[in-house]
Amino acid sequence: MTTVRDLVLSLLSPTPDDETIKRVHNYGLTTDEQGRRVPKREEQLELVDVVPLLLAAATSSTNQAARAAAFRALGNGLVKSLNDPELAALADEVVQFGAIDASVEALDLAKAASIQSCVRREASRFLNNIAALPSFHAQLREGNTVGAMVKHVARFGTKEEEADVIGMCVGGLSYMCFRPENKDALLESGVVEALLPIANSKSTKHKFVRAMLGVASLVGEEEKHPALKASTELVESITHALQAALKQQPYPEGSNTYNVPENVLLGVYCLAGNENNKVLLAKSGALDICACVLEEDSAPFELRVLAARTLRRLGFNGDNAAAMAARPGFRALLHTLRSSDSQLASQADGLLWQMDESKRQSQAEIAKPQPAGTEQQVMLSYCWANQDIVLNVRSFLKANGIHTWMDVDEMAGSTLEAMSRAVETSQVILVFFSKPYKNSTNCRTEAEYAYQLKKTIVPVRVDGYQPDGWLGAMLGTKLWYDVRDPATREETMGRMMREVLYRMRQDAGDAAPPAAAPRISPQITLKSAAAHEQAGSTAPGGYQAMSNATYAQPLPAHVFATTFWGREDIDTWLKDNDCSEFSSLLSHVEGAGFTALLASAGRDGPVALCECMQRIFRVKRRPETLLKLAFRLFAFATQPDTAA
Repeated sequence: MTTVRDLVLSLLSPTPDDETIKRVHNYGLTTDEQGRRVPKREEQLELVDVVPLLLAAATSSTNQAARAAAFRALGNGLVKSLNDPELAALADEVVQFGAIDASVEALDLAKAASIQSCVRREASRFLNNIAALPSFHAQLREGNTVGAMVKHVARFGTKEEEADVIGMCVGGLSYMCFRPENKDALLESGVVEALLPIANSKSTKHKFVRAMLGVASLVGEEEKHPALKASTELVESITHALQAALKQQPYPEGSNTYNVPENVLLGVYCLAGNENNKVLLAKSGALDICACVLEEDSAPFELRVLAARTLRRLGFNGDNAAAMAARPGFRALLHTLRSSDSQLASQADGLLWQMDESKRQSQAEIAKPQPAGTEQQVMLSYCWANQDIVLNVRSFLKANGIHTWMDVDEMAGSTLEAMSRAVETSQVILVFFSKPYKNSTNCRTEAEYAYQLKKTIVPVRVDGYQPDGWLGAMLGTKLWYDVRDPATREETMGRMMREVLYRMRQDAGDAAPPAAAPRISPQITLKSAAAHEQAGSTAPGGYQAMSNATYAQPLPAHVFATTFWGREDIDTWLKDNDCSEFSSLLSHVEGAGFTALLASAGRDGPVALCECMQRIFRVKRRPETLLKLAFRLFAFATQPDTAA
């Protein structure tokens, strides 16, 4: 009897026969009653013992068909078996014997003349199948694997004869797109740009649905990504694909393309992170589909959880929340799930919270202040991905006598109940904003509830993310504190703490600034500084007079906040207000001096401020250029107070 070892060894002979090639090509798989190719376990177990030989045949056989058959056995037979826990140890062997590197080499376009398309097709099939297993993603991210697949996908439209290879590469990349830990590497490799033409093509042989899902997974949550300019068509196509996948029907209709419901629903979930898409998804029917999945007891549990998470994202749109509330029996279902001991309980809790939004807003309007003598506290609102840096800030605040609330301390009862109690009893909410914070449903729930209760929100930056979407609208022009750099973190936390203390005193009814900032008239302050300059002092002396300013009347909160600004904050303000050309002129001005300029602008107007600055800064040539700065300072000083 011929064993699989004998068959594979035959592939290494100079002239393997066609029957042997065919048998190896199909080894590890069989055909079911529906005509689909499915794993054949006993043959897969036999393949486990011949990995080195298969790899040798795939890389060294002089017969191109034999090389293709070896890759086929590795890809369609062996890799599929790795989902079996008993065979999980085989993953190390696949990497150890260089199967991934061999596949990448087969796709090397520089060697295309010496490698037949049948070999490239089966090598790409191997990578597609191995990319379905997250345990291999670290190896796939390293080296040139992603780059090789991207290069083939980018040939779309120019190499129609290699549609199979391109489609397999699209499939492999889309599997990797589903995992958040791959996102940065894939974006840097140009995966979105490569997939987008195929996603828009509706070409089934190039796996356009998988391309759409890959794009949605990578950038669906972005608010202004160019790939989402035509998001209406993308949303509608993915919604139709989801409906077909749940019914186990092909999409597009009449094709032979079947999609995994979990993969398609993940694309919908990512798209739901975008504010505009929330409306589009509801119109396309995605909200109803997700609700149906959640209502179906027989649906796979993980699919129901993902459907609930998607509904949570959609529910931040008021119309969507109202539509769910009006759905017959839906509220009762959520109450049932809320009482269960599963992942669905927290999602049901969150959906009920969103559906009761209007009731909660009316309650917020008549919210009672905390009783006198209640200990004041600061709530730390953050995403768990940034927990280490938040713990550092908490330690600093506690060491300085400020009582803080953080979800690692006090979480009795449900998560939402604990959160709402914390928001209601806190005077200041520190929002540690980041990209993960913006995309978190729990973080958004916290922040929006604090906003509804008109709590003082102080933003703290913990990564390079620039706020956009709902978070950008909420934070607006608020001053934020950047604690990313450990070298300057303590100094920044000190400035942040002084603002927190001031806000807490405001909340307690004491509008006086902290003791570090006593009060005199801003008009006197600037005139004194100007007189100091005319008396012959050096430039910094005049600024020192400004820095010692105190104020007879309480300043607007957003103006007072600039007292704690450093040079970087002032330069940022100048840049944001199109006044970067004045950076050198204000190079000696620190926070208190900048506050004095704003106070004078608000009290005396831009023209008087301009004249005063001419004397302070000794501007003799074209003094009218200061008018631009004076008017920008005036506009900022007199805008409505948005600090709270």
